[in-house]
Amino acid sequence: MEGNIIYSSFQSISNELDEYNNMAEALLTKAKEHAQSGKGDWITCALTGESYDFSSFDDLTRRIGSSLYKRGLRKGDIVIFMTVDIVKQPMFITGVWRANGIGRASYPEDDAETLLARAFESRCGWIYCETAQASLCLSVAEQIYWDVEVIVASREPVEGCTTIYELMEDDGSEIPKLNLGLDETALIMCTSGTTGMSKAK
Repeated sequence: MEGNIIYSSFQSISNELDEYNNMAEALLTKAKEHAQSGKGDWITCALTGESYDFSSFDDLTRRIGSSLYKRGLRKGDIVIFMTVDIVKQPMFITGVWRANGIGRASYPEDDAETLLARAFESRCGWIYCETAQASLCLSVAEQIYWDVEVIVASREPVEGCTTIYELMEDDGSEIPKLNLGLDETALIMCTSGTTGMSKAK
């Protein structure tokens, strides 16, 4: 495993992260430290003004993780995310990690065939998407012989879907013990699409 690790040129950051068992633990600890030191907002959407602060990170990711756990997410289960919502996506993925799940990226412009192939390959039970992709995701979910829940990054209800805000309203009571090790898969990313259409197929 050691030979497969690429270390950051910012060695002080790399050394600091070595004390954690996984990224979720590191993020939660750092968010708590920032909140205790008086730091406020950690992420804001310039378009909508939606903002979250460091002090809410632990609570909201706990609520999301608990809600997903209640919905059946267990260690090693994969959740596909295909949203560009930069303010809630980090909380959602951390919530997946807190339920000991795995996030898998898919692009918002992916077609039904690509998404269906990823869903089957991953045996995913959840797809997190933008409202604009909800109908596509629902049509993909209907073609799968196990239950797939579609979660949308929206405050407004979308028929047949759960909203991210519904997950955030969970009481956080059923969060499992964080049990991800350094040798386990936590995130599956697509290849870059910076030079045109996404190359993940």
